Amino acid sequence: MFFEVKNLCFSHYKQPLCLKDINFSFAENSKILILASKDSGKTTMLKVLSGFEDSRFGNIYLNGVELKQIADQDKNFSLILSDSLLLENKTIKQNIDYLCSVLEIENLTDEQINLYLKDFEISRELSVKVKKLTILEKRKLQIVRAIIKNSTIIFLDDIFEGLNDEEIESMFKIYKRLILNSRLTIVSAIGDETYKKINNELKDLKFDKFLYLIMAETNEFKSFEEFENSFKSIDMFKFLSGLNTETGFIEFDKNGYFFCQNEEKIFKFDNCFNKKLSELKLGFGETEDVVLILKTANNLKEIEIKDINSKIKNGEIIILSNLTGFRII
Repeated sequence: MFFEVKNLCFSHYKQPLCLKDINFSFAENSKILILASKDSGKTTMLKVLSGFEDSRFGNIYLNGVELKQIADQDKNFSLILSDSLLLENKTIKQNIDYLCSVLEIENLTDEQINLYLKDFEISRELSVKVKKLTILEKRKLQIVRAIIKNSTIIFLDDIFEGLNDEEIESMFKIYKRLILNSRLTIVSAIGDETYKKINNELKDLKFDKFLYLIMAETNEFKSFEEFENSFKSIDMFKFLSGLNTETGFIEFDKNGYFFCQNEEKIFKFDNCFNKKLSELKLGFGETEDVVLILKTANNLKEIEIKDINSKIKNGEIIILSNLTGFRII
């Protein structure tokens, strides 16, 4: 197998594991999509897979050889992070020249560099310092360097993060080119906020493997459909929904069940809903932690209290509970 991960574990110094028993593999020229909620460890995972972070347990193999035994220049990986790895105080040309010196190849001419910049829609003079570039331009320039490098694998940390809608559209054109290029091996990580914005566009692309990173472990899926039909946790449901959420708890008193937030009773469920909740036999002092998924408003205050119950019945508000195992109420 071209790239293989076996029992991979990683933690930052004196911290809990942020990667636990990760196992997967892929062939050359594959396109891998890693989906992860915020702070789930997607950036760490890409750093570890690319060898940027090497204080790990388990094994990573490239063409059957343990990654730790391969010199960086022989790996020929490119890691493109949300935060630029470019030389900020150097010009665009100096950044490209430095790459050529590391690769021990002849420097590109100004004309050659400008052709790359034009191809990736970077409208800047070569003499401009990188620190003056926009976030979008810096990420494009990192991709330019990866292409010049003729990388074995390009690891893409959420390259859409922090961009506005117009910038996301511009970046997606390049992303699509990378994914559709049959000669490139791409490992791409996407966060939940990005997924909410471009999931329909992502579904039009062909990925060879889908991984969902949650609670330091990965779940593997064959397709978007399988992924979206497999709710294994509240975290996954929230990730997939692309909807706004409110957290609180359900409390019972003699007047029935209430949704409470910050010790304040926000609204009371109607008798029909109270009956459904009571049949669940919640226990635990007649309270239960819940998450509300809101389909029709940014927050509860934008919904009339009288409409709460009808919206729940119509599926416009979904209540999730995780006290005794995942369930949708």
